[in-house]
Amino acid sequence: MYLELTNLKKTFGSFTAVANVNLSIDKTEFVSLLGPSGSGKSTLLRLIAGLEQPTEGRIIVDGKDVTRLPPYQRGIAMVFQDFLLFPHMTVRENLAFPLRMLKMPAAEQAERIDWVSRILSLTELQQRYPNQLSGGQQQRVALGRGLVSRPKVLLLDEPLANLDRELRRDMEIEIRRYQIELGIPFIYVTHNQEEALSMSDRIAVVNKGGIEDFADKSTIYSQPKTSFIAQFVGRSNMFAGPVVSIPTGARAIAWQDLLIPLHATGKLADHTIASAYIKIEDTLIERDDGTPAPDKIRGRLRDVIFRGQYAEYLVRMPNGAEIVASGIDSATRVSPGDNVLISWDPQKLDLFPGEVRQ
Repeated sequence: MYLELTNLKKTFGSFTAVANVNLSIDKTEFVSLLGPSGSGKSTLLRLIAGLEQPTEGRIIVDGKDVTRLPPYQRGIAMVFQDFLLFPHMTVRENLAFPLRMLKMPAAEQAERIDWVSRILSLTELQQRYPNQLSGGQQQRVALGRGLVSRPKVLLLDEPLANLDRELRRDMEIEIRRYQIELGIPFIYVTHNQEEALSMSDRIAVVNKGGIEDFADKSTIYSQPKTSFIAQFVGRSNMFAGPVVSIPTGARAIAWQDLLIPLHATGKLADHTIASAYIKIEDTLIERDDGTPAPDKIRGRLRDVIFRGQYAEYLVRMPNGAEIVASGIDSATRVSPGDNVLISWDPQKLDLFPGEVRQ
């Protein structure tokens, strides 16, 4: 592998920010570090960049141990959330700055600047100042300053956080295109799952300084390894409580005085505390005509939220809790106040024994 993190740990006094992280990343991969604020993902990025020194562990880049090397000797560049452009310098001068710090000959500087300007469509903007650029153009200049030294690895710490939604979507496509064209690993820190899912080859889900799972994005989304991933990635309904037997011989979770049928419980014994998750888009709703429906949950439709291409249905359950559904047949018509049935494909229910995370 091109980039390897081995037993990487970082403590600040008694606080562990990064806990025994092991990651192996290929040269052509786009990897996202996805996690909530305070999970340790930015600290992990700073360790790779050399802006923090690990308490334990090793960092290998292209076969070379860079663990104790200063940032400028690692061949790694970093793009921050804030653009950090020099306001008194033109675009070309901003792009030249890291090359001047490396004391690169003027002719080579010019070649590098022209090269990165072509890739990022900055050629026509070289003589402008940052205050004459749009947010997307400023972001491209910040990317260019990271790429102009032709790093072995590019690190990106929530670089789209300050852009509006539409511009973020455009930049997601552009950043992925740049990574494919350059053929170097991009490591992208974000708490935004949409960004991670749209751009990444693989995603490392970070929680409390550790890696919950590191897998391709489809696996992270559709086959969560832990209850934290099931709760954090995607939007799901959660049912938590003890596992009990029901008269049919099947098992269910006793969820706030309501029984949630479990079609595949493995070897979970009665009274085992467990949590089950079903994605909102896999939660199906239909009108309740009063006929027996043993594998479905009865409720009353409280509200319908229009989301453009689809709608979300807020269903009040007999125990007072709410479920959100978005799967509905186009021929079905339901309105607030209607009695409805909720169901799902049992194969899509993610079940986790042990601690219940609210």
